[in-house]
Amino acid sequence: MTERIEVDQLGVARASDDCRTAGTDAGTHLARLLAGLTKGAIEAAAGRDDYGRQITDGWANSQAETFPDFAKGIEEQLIGRGDQMSSCGENARATDDAAAQQVRATDLGLTQTSQGWATLPPDQAV
Repeated sequence: MTERIEVDQLGVARASDDCRTAGTDAGTHLARLLAGLTKGAIEAAAGRDDYGRQITDGWANSQAETFPDFAKGIEEQLIGRGDQMSSCGENARATDDAAAQQVRATDLGLTQTSQGWATLPPDQAV
């Protein structure tokens, strides 16, 4: 008899959605956070006099222009993980459904053959 697996489909769906939401939030906030921290660190290190402002004005040398791309990469990774979890959940559900069908067929004394369904021999029936 085929063993059935149990999958928490709602749990998988919630985890997938949470991952996608986290990805979107990361993309929205991370670049701004990194830019603010970097500018703040440069200002603190340089001081707030004219020389410090010149350094701060040139803070793009810190590669801050890459922060949005970095944040977008994290967003895409998290959203991709959410999509993978959804796919795994769907595969598990399909496997569970197939196992359930096999269990029902076995309970009815049927087996699947290349030509369709056949009755199990009496010594193999449940």
